[in-house]
Amino acid sequence: MNHPPTNAPSTPAQAVPEPVLDHVPRPVLIVASLWLVVLIAAFVCYERWDAFADFVRFDLGPLPFEAIWFGAVGGSLISAQGIFKNNREWKRSYDYWHYARPLLGALMGTLGCLVFIVLNEAASKGSHNSNPVFYDVLALAIGYREESFRSLLTSVIDTLILPGGKKAKATDTTTEAGAGGQPPPAQT
Repeated sequence: MNHPPTNAPSTPAQAVPEPVLDHVPRPVLIVASLWLVVLIAAFVCYERWDAFADFVRFDLGPLPFEAIWFGAVGGSLISAQGIFKNNREWKRSYDYWHYARPLLGALMGTLGCLVFIVLNEAASKGSHNSNPVFYDVLALAIGYREESFRSLLTSVIDTLILPGGKKAKATDTTTEAGAGGQPPPAQT
C-alpha cells in the first residue's frame, strides 16, 4: 500500500510556503547589471553618434522618443531597490519579475505618457506643445511605480467602461504570480 509522504500537504489549502533564500540569486544580479550596462551604453551611443540615434529613433508623434529609455531606467531603478532591500530574504517567485522590469518600465512609461497626452489634449481647447523633459520625467516615474500606474489605469477604465452605479469585481493586484493573471507585487 502506497502512502503519501508525511510532509506533503493533504489539501491545497495546506500548501507549503515558498522557500526564502538568504541571498539574491546570482542570475538576478547578473541580469540587473547587464540591463544597467545596456541602458548606459544606449544612452551614450544615442547622445554621441548621430548614426545610432537616426537608426533607433522613430516617430512617436507628440511623445519624445527618449521617454522609452526613461521608462526603462525607472523599471531598472525599482528592480535595484527590490534587490538591495530584500537581499537577505529573497523569494524565488520574483526572479523573472526582476528580469523583465526594465522592459515593463519602458512599456508602461511610454503608455502612461501617451495616456497623459490624450487626456491633456481632451481637456484643453487647443493644441499646445509641452516640454519634452516633462514626458521624460513622467515616463521615469511611471516606469518606477508601474504597479501604481496599473491600479490607476484600472480605476480609470472601470469608471469609463462600467455602467453608472455598477462596480467591477474587486481584483487584488497583490496576488501571487499566476493568480488572476496578475504579476506578483514589486519586491521593494
